[in-house]
Amino acid sequence: TLDLSFVANANGIVMITVRATDTGSLFAEDTFQVTVNAVNDAPTVTAAISDLTVDEDAAPTLNHADLNSIFGDVDNPDSELTYTVTANTPSGVVTTTIEADDTLDLSFVANANGIVMITVRATDTGSLFAEDTFQVTVNAVNDAPTVTAAISDLTVNEDAAPTLNHADLNAIFGDIDNPDSELTYTVTANTPSGVVTTTIE
Repeated sequence: TLDLSFVANANGIVMITVRATDTGSLFAEDTFQVTVNAVNDAPTVTAAISDLTVDEDAAPTLNHADLNSIFGDVDNPDSELTYTVTANTPSGVVTTTIEADDTLDLSFVANANGIVMITVRATDTGSLFAEDTFQVTVNAVNDAPTVTAAISDLTVNEDAAPTLNHADLNAIFGDIDNPDSELTYTVTANTPSGVVTTTIE
């Protein structure tokens, strides 16, 4: 019996000739055709996108991955694959951009941190696809307090009554990382001395 097997990812029209030869070296041949129809194969991940760890407020990471090196397709050249980011969870920490040259850029939202899972998909012309997921860890960094509203200047006459509640320091200062209750207020300068006495209640 004649068995036929088929090479992976190969297709086309093949002509096969079989010969029968007798003991006197006479022979007969028969030729038949095998048609192997092309079947679209899905893209594959050939090299995983590397994980990344950065500090909060880091500069953008350009060309973090060349997606043409990450994905492959036996049926389609790189130019026929479409790349998309299908997941970026949780949102609001990392911004992804796929450039025209199929490289993946990462940028980081100001004052945001956490562990983010990002999934990139490669889709071929037949709508088959492959996905790769990688992790970005953005480490928290303590941000300094800021002045959100300046303390107003004040003019009074000598021997004036005390000015109570001149400034609500919780409204003057802010901290994106810490609530007001975790800020400590001190007077660090009072120059020249002997004119105004300050008290933080």
